[in-house]
Amino acid sequence: MARRRKRKTKRREVRVQVPDGWLSGWCDGACAGNPGPMGIGGVLRDGQQALAEFSETAGPGSNNEAEYLAMIRLLELGLAHGGTALMCHSDSELVVRQLNGGYAVRKRHLYRLYRQALRLANQYPGAVRFVWIPRDQNTDADALASRAVGMPQAPMQEGHAESWCPDPAYQADPEALAALPQTGAAIARFLSLSSPRFRDYLGLRTGGMDGYSRLRRDRLREIISLRHGPGAVAWLARALEDLEDSAYGKNALRWCARGLLPDLALKKASVDLEMANRFVRKKTG
Repeated sequence: MARRRKRKTKRREVRVQVPDGWLSGWCDGACAGNPGPMGIGGVLRDGQQALAEFSETAGPGSNNEAEYLAMIRLLELGLAHGGTALMCHSDSELVVRQLNGGYAVRKRHLYRLYRQALRLANQYPGAVRFVWIPRDQNTDADALASRAVGMPQAPMQEGHAESWCPDPAYQADPEALAALPQTGAAIARFLSLSSPRFRDYLGLRTGGMDGYSRLRRDRLREIISLRHGPGAVAWLARALEDLEDSAYGKNALRWCARGLLPDLALKKASVDLEMANRFVRKKTG
């Protein structure tokens, strides 16, 4: 049998120096389905100081609309704080290239947003630059946008997303782990991926009801603490806040109890919610 080759991904680093006297901002749009309910988020900074952040719902729409609306909100925020020049970071290559003149804007609904963004940019006394960055360098804005649409991905603290960091001193009890309901090979295969993609999350399934499907929240939290340590329970609680009892929150807790790391469990829950919304629209549309 041929051995499956492990996927290799090359992390792209984008570092652009912000000129003295400029404000800098990071923005992102999220969509629970495409189209679906939109959320926008971002952070405005002066050097290392966070001046303001936003995490707002934006009605129904597409991913590209959400990305444009996030950029527009960032531009408005910069003007409101007296910015004379602004460097805008976004992980939407489409939006950045269109605003920089590299791509044509062929969709009428996007053209309206494109013109609105340029009008705001032209109100700055100095320059405005639009810079594309990889998504993994836009975690703060991503977390704020995801939270706005009901799919939080990380706790937020002083304008920064708090990444999941396991406790290196924690060691799970092997006997206690062996007594838990079995999860099958799907979790192990998923965890072997170095950089899981959307389709990997989509393909991760239980094959029906399993031993975790009907567990109460308190029991799920006990299992998460056993698998990943007490810090995992606290991190998830901060990330979910008042959403622990929602369908999204319970799904995230179940996947973490099955063995996914806390940040991967939140991502899996967001993919599941997005696909559920797509199914509902297709069925009712």
